[in-house]
Amino acid sequence: MMRTARAATPRAGRLGAALAVLAGTALVLLAATALALFPARAADAATPVPEIHGGLDAVFSSRSDGFSYNTIGYGMTPFDAYQLRLMVAAQPNSAFNLDAEVRFSEAGGVWLYGAYATWTPNRDRDFHLQIGKLPWAVGTWGERSDPEHNPLIGVPLIYSFPTALQDDVIPPNGDALINAPPPVAWSSEYDSTGGEERGMRIVDDSKWDVGATLRGDLHPLEVAVGFVQGAPGSPAPGRDTNDGKSVLGRIGLRPWPMLRFGVSGSWGPYLNDAVAWSLPWKDHVTQYDQELGMADVEIVAGHLELRGEGAINVWQTPTVGDLRVWGGYGEARFSLATRWAIAARADRLRFSDVLDSAGRALPWDHDLDRLEGGIEYRVERRTSLKAVGQRTWDHDAGENEIYHVDLVALQFTISY
Repeated sequence: MMRTARAATPRAGRLGAALAVLAGTALVLLAATALALFPARAADAATPVPEIHGGLDAVFSSRSDGFSYNTIGYGMTPFDAYQLRLMVAAQPNSAFNLDAEVRFSEAGGVWLYGAYATWTPNRDRDFHLQIGKLPWAVGTWGERSDPEHNPLIGVPLIYSFPTALQDDVIPPNGDALINAPPPVAWSSEYDSTGGEERGMRIVDDSKWDVGATLRGDLHPLEVAVGFVQGAPGSPAPGRDTNDGKSVLGRIGLRPWPMLRFGVSGSWGPYLNDAVAWSLPWKDHVTQYDQELGMADVEIVAGHLELRGEGAINVWQTPTVGDLRVWGGYGEARFSLATRWAIAARADRLRFSDVLDSAGRALPWDHDLDRLEGGIEYRVERRTSLKAVGQRTWDHDAGENEIYHVDLVALQFTISY
């Protein structure tokens, strides 16, 4: 029988997970029912012809190991040579909107980024129920993640860096994590046609999950609550990978136009059913959760925009206990003139310790720091040029050294 690093209570674990999912589902359904009682406008706002938007992002970058620290899923990075985006929006009647986005790149091929329906019973109230493959209801990065609104080219580490922990492999001991291939080695061996990725991200922004979310803006209060099939670090937009669901949401305040802040979180199982055979006796994959807490702040004053997010994440495991990671970023953008702007972002990731076979306490993955800065020129409203430089510091505790990798890139973005 395998030993576990934490006390396992199968019945209580399954009951807790079930109650959490039921509570999240009940909140969404009760709110939707309340919305249905609101008087709706007449069906005169429908758009019979779908609206089509899109964009091309072309990047010219230096060849560097820095690509390994910028992966965003499907073997891609935001520094790849190009990406095409196609968005389709339709309004079959006054209460429903349909949105879908397809993306294409040489590294990732073609994939469905998002596809969801939005139900707005009353157009005079900013409350919506969204169902489908939809944006994450945690954090605020998703609101400006597309290249048109990203002040730089890179993606914050808490939304992009693949850790050494996988959702379909249980680490037998601390050595398996500490000695996992570093990002550079993993990247060189990665099969860009669709092979296995290194591991889970805290929030995988490149892979939205399937679920339902209620979103509303009751000024100054912002609310989002819902559930998804998988977890922020291991989304399951296709076939569900376990019997559980994750409950997630955000509560925010905008007391003044210049200030916005909030907290968000998620809780739910992340392990794939494929590992059930390797669990301790009587344990179930739904007993082991990803627990995520986040905070965000935004200050916009004239030409200056300041934003930041922090995250505390825990992955529960049956063999090495709770694996924690802390991370966050601070971002600044300053408009120099009508067409010019400068921006900078500082990132950090820190991992908790596990014991190796020699009894040493070492971080279970590489601690990382990153600094990225650049300048942007708006050719016109939806066409821009960005030039950025990025440096990532890798703290390899196993080798007791810190090394860095650099990237320099120029991005051309045009949207319509």
